[in-house]
Amino acid sequence: MINGIPIITLTTDFGLKGPFVGSMKGVILEINPKVQIIDISHEINPFDLLDASFLISCAYPYFPAGSVHCIVVDPGVGSERRPILAVTKKYFFVAPDNGVLSYIFEKEEPVEVIHLRENEFFLKDVSQTFHGRDIFAPVSAWLTKGINPRCMGPPIQDYLKLTLPKAGISEDKKRICGQVIHIDVFGNLLTNITRDLFHNRSTGELKVKVNDICIERICQAYDDLEKGALGAIIGSQGYLELFANQDSLAKRWGIHKGDPVELIFV
Repeated sequence: MINGIPIITLTTDFGLKGPFVGSMKGVILEINPKVQIIDISHEINPFDLLDASFLISCAYPYFPAGSVHCIVVDPGVGSERRPILAVTKKYFFVAPDNGVLSYIFEKEEPVEVIHLRENEFFLKDVSQTFHGRDIFAPVSAWLTKGINPRCMGPPIQDYLKLTLPKAGISEDKKRICGQVIHIDVFGNLLTNITRDLFHNRSTGELKVKVNDICIERICQAYDDLEKGALGAIIGSQGYLELFANQDSLAKRWGIHKGDPVELIFV
């Protein structure tokens, strides 16, 4: 909240061609017209829970305390999966109980998770196919009006947490083995090799291998290299990032999320 103005962020896989995002914003503003709504992304890969979880985990810490983060990537909409509210020390996260908050659960402790069950905080007619509009948007809006989360449903302990891909050190101690966990709009490859893991092991000469490509330049800036050259850098999210300067490494070399990455100590 900034100067008394409540904030709701939206993260979805809806895209911007249909009425979905606009409908959610309309519901929020009908309940609380003073809300400032901020779009984090509506271009999440469709149904990709880990991608959504990773992206919201990168963005949420930069918002003021009291912000409500509404995340709707929901392939199980209309099924028996539960709508939930995660309450942390500084933030609220409204989402389906399908693992989309897994990175948040890893970063934030303690977390209280509420099963959203009180339909007085939903729209009157809840559809089977658009809980983003009918449940998650109105709940987010009511939170900005000071509603106690405990009024919205009971606490639960059995919420879903997905297994997050972790990088590790090989048995011979000569490699860090990870994978590509996100490809950004520039075609850069974000790996799950963290800054700490990299710096704790980065003595001597290094090279990075992704699929059949070998990258031998560890850079301080993208522009350390000539256009099109391949390099590695610790990116703004704190992970080892692989790139082709002013080019798409992913498209150029046909690399996909989940492809293995090795940091090799020469």
